[in-house]
Amino acid sequence: MSIGIAILGAGDFARDEHLPAIQACPLLTLKAVYSRVKSAAQKISQEDHIDWYYEYPTTPSTSLEDLLARADIHAVVIAVPLFVQSELIRKALAAGKHVLSEKPIAEDVKTAEALIEWYRCAQRKEIWSVAENFRYLPGIILASDQLRSIGGTVTSFCLELYGFVNEQEQAHVQEISSLTAFTSVSSSCPPMTTTLYSAIQLRSGSSGTFNISFGSDYETTFAIEIITDRGSVTVEADRVARLKTDKSGNTVEDTTALRLDNGVKAEVQAFAESIQNGVADERGVPEQALADLRLIQRMLESDEEGGTVKVML
Repeated sequence: MSIGIAILGAGDFARDEHLPAIQACPLLTLKAVYSRVKSAAQKISQEDHIDWYYEYPTTPSTSLEDLLARADIHAVVIAVPLFVQSELIRKALAAGKHVLSEKPIAEDVKTAEALIEWYRCAQRKEIWSVAENFRYLPGIILASDQLRSIGGTVTSFCLELYGFVNEQEQAHVQEISSLTAFTSVSSSCPPMTTTLYSAIQLRSGSSGTFNISFGSDYETTFAIEIITDRGSVTVEADRVARLKTDKSGNTVEDTTALRLDNGVKAEVQAFAESIQNGVADERGVPEQALADLRLIQRMLESDEEGGTVKVML
């Protein structure tokens, strides 16, 4: 049976990424689009079989509540501004809809924790996944497998992400013990933090760096390097390189070329399969997204205090 789905939100990412991902998934059928304003909802799709829902102008039977009351809509993708996202997640789940909400999970850790507690305590049967598309990148998946094959203890790591986001338009490291961070704002970007540099220490005592910027006009980079005491794996946008020692003690390097992919189609496909199977994909569970948000929030708190070392609780 096809899963009826609606998109809540009418921004560029909903149009350019969520819409094609839903159309590419054989398990899903897009039924409706919601935005506060009718004209915004119309920009997502002009197909006759897709209904528009909106609050303005006021029209009978076109509200969000009307959309959530439809029995043929089983799931929603939520891609709205953070200050209204938590409310929409609650409304959709309470209406019996499966939810794929965009990252970050909420505007802050406290809000995210309250939302997860409400979801878990209610023992809801609906699937709630958070769209952390980095976890679905082919390079990340391959690198994870290769790290497991190399084995050993992590001794160092580095993430570098540079790009540019205009006015229209993360990695997760386990067992972090403490960190320090600094941020800056690019004059060519909207008035918000665009660059973050952080030094991170693991509970094992090893350390690494996390550097990310969306205010770089002149460089576009994506690279993750993880080094263990038995080898290393480097992930870039179009390749994964592995360096290890074979049984004879020789150093062996191999490289796998990758097609460019942002992981959105894979995460939407995984969400649909979760609904079909009735089992959540571990990569999208809200607790994973909470851990990511907690890490970023501690980095920002460190910067606010002049780079003070913050302990991860």
